[in-house]
Amino acid sequence: RLEAASAYSRKVEGYARQDMLPVDLEHMMSSEATELTTRARAIERLSPAEAVALQLRNRADEMLRAGRTLRINQTMSSKTPTEGYLDYLLEQQVVDIRKEGGLRDLGKRADGRRDFLQEYEVRDLRSEPAQTLWYAHFHYTSAKPQFSDFVKGHLKRPEQRNLGLQWQKDVATSGGTVEAIWRGDIGKPLGNKHFSAL
Repeated sequence: RLEAASAYSRKVEGYARQDMLPVDLEHMMSSEATELTTRARAIERLSPAEAVALQLRNRADEMLRAGRTLRINQTMSSKTPTEGYLDYLLEQQVVDIRKEGGLRDLGKRADGRRDFLQEYEVRDLRSEPAQTLWYAHFHYTSAKPQFSDFVKGHLKRPEQRNLGLQWQKDVATSGGTVEAIWRGDIGKPLGNKHFSAL
């Protein structure tokens, strides 16, 4: 099993290149680590001083660390960030959130309501200085809202930061190819958990 662990790790890294979900990558590595640890325990029960048991445990620890790293890297490289991804990266302390300016008046929405935007920058702390990973946008219908009054919250990629429905309409009108804009929903519970105190 110990010899097969390296091949297994390479296989999981291959799945990462195929865009497997971050949590699944980590799960595959942690499942294999659990199997190695179980075998180490069985060996230790029979022969407490057996060196292979320590090797199995060390390899299991390496696989757990590699699984965490794979999950973080895959999450950060996602073109479809979600609130779950953000929550995980904050728990792992590899990103932070910074409020960007004040509330911006975006005018009226198609339904006639006013639209105000508060923007936050989600920053990758692994680089120095920290680099923008995503933007979080919270929309309000009032110029003086409480944070929790947002009617819509979502994550956007930096290259789509200022693109919206009007941009898509303009592109369509001019005969261009309309690009999908990713907006990863942020619900009230997660919004309040991570943004309300900023």
